[in-house]
Amino acid sequence: MHLQKYTLILFILVGVGILFSNTLQAQSKNKLPVGDTIITPNPKQKGLEHWLIRDRAKRPAELGNMLKGKKEGQWFTLHPKDSLLQSITIYKEGLKQGAALTFDKQMRLTTEENYVDDQLHGVRRTFKHGKTTLIENYDKGILDGWQYKYYAQGGKLEQETFFKQGEKDGIAKWYYDNEQLLTQYNYKNGVIDGEVKSYYKSGAIKSEVLYKNNNMEGSYKKYHENGQVKAEGKYKKGKKDGAWKEYDEVGKALKTKQYKEGELKK
Repeated sequence: MHLQKYTLILFILVGVGILFSNTLQAQSKNKLPVGDTIITPNPKQKGLEHWLIRDRAKRPAELGNMLKGKKEGQWFTLHPKDSLLQSITIYKEGLKQGAALTFDKQMRLTTEENYVDDQLHGVRRTFKHGKTTLIENYDKGILDGWQYKYYAQGGKLEQETFFKQGEKDGIAKWYYDNEQLLTQYNYKNGVIDGEVKSYYKSGAIKSEVLYKNNNMEGSYKKYHENGQVKAEGKYKKGKKDGAWKEYDEVGKALKTKQYKEGELKK
C-alpha cells in the first residue's frame, strides 16, 4: 500500500512552516549576515543548526537541520521561482534513512522511495499526474523482485519483469495498451534463454523462436494474423542459417532463400 499520503503531506507542510518560522525568528534575533545560506544555531542542542539555502535570487531552495556537520531529520527542497514543495527526504547522520518523496507543482506525488543507509530498500514507486507509472523493489540498492511499468495514459500494465539481485531472471512480459500480451521473454541470470513469443494486438500469435545465451538459436516461425505461417527458418548463434521460406496468407509458398552464417547465398 502507498504511504498515508494526505496525512503525510499535511505533516510535511506543517514541518516546512515550523522550519521557516524557526529560521526567520532566529535570523532576526542573531542578526546573521544575509547570504546564499542562512545558518541558525539551536541554543537547546549543541551542534544542531537550522540551514536555509537560497538560490541566486535569494529565494528559499532547500532547508533542514544539520547535526555536527551532517544532515539530520527532514530536509526539504523547493521548486524554483514559486518555492512550492519539491521533495522531502529523511536523514540520519548524513545518510538517507526512511521515506523520500518528490512532488510536482500541484503537490502530487512523483516518486515514493525508502532508504536504508543511503541505499534504496523496499518498494519504489513513480507517478505522473497522480497515476502510477512504475513499481519496483530494491534490496540494499539493487533491484530485486518484481518490476511493473504502466502506460502513462490510462494506467494499464505495460511491462512486468522479475529481477534477482539486479539481473532479469524468469519470465518478462510486455503488453499492448488494451492489456493484450505483446511479447514474452525468458531470462536466466540477466540473459535471454528459452522460448520467446510475440503476439498481435488481437491476441493471435505473431512469432516464436528459441534463445540461447542471448542469441536466437534453432527454429523460428512468423505468422500472419490469421494463423498461417508467414516465414520460417533456423538460426545458428544468432544468425540465419539454411533454408528460409516465406508464405502468403493462405499458406502458398512464395519464395525460399538460402543463408549461411547470416549471409544470403546467391
